[in-house]
Amino acid sequence: MDQQLPPPALVTTWLNVIHSKNIPNDIIIEDSRILCYYYGSIELANVYVEQNGFNQNKASIVVIGFLLFLVIGYEGYFTFKPSPYNNQS
Repeated sequence: MDQQLPPPALVTTWLNVIHSKNIPNDIIIEDSRILCYYYGSIELANVYVEQNGFNQNKASIVVIGFLLFLVIGYEGYFTFKPSPYNNQS
């Protein structure tokens, strides 16, 4: 059975964790083990992220836009109004 690779955003998170100085060693070891399981090495995980064009800035903009939609636009977006074309008087 073919194994699906994790999304580049998740791989980027794992890579950031293993390069962080203030993360406990057991978490770094576990994330390193996961990356090696899927990609064979940390270096190949980096190559996967680079080849798939993942951009942390683009992902951040999408998340910020979605959060703004939830905070500002949610109420008006899902408010149902009577249709002006369905006038049953």
